Amino acid sequence: MAEKDQTKRLDNGMVLSKFEGHYFIQADEEKMEISAVDAARILEDHDAAFDIVIAAKRRYWFNTAMDRYSPLEY
Repeated sequence: MAEKDQTKRLDNGMVLSKFEGHYFIQADEEKMEISAVDAARILEDHDAAFDIVIAAKRRYWFNTAMDRYSPLEY
């Protein structure tokens, strides 16, 4: 039997959901998969959702403006 889709709207406007064993956080139209540990952390403190999203984005989308310079220049 397939697992039921579970969704919880947080008081900060984000949506936390679980679907087929995967956890997701959604803000507006942007949806991101998160770990079960992060989902538990968000349930304890809804404001942690912002920290988790920011940390995940920094891991993959970072500022490369300084990449064209030699490390010895700064």
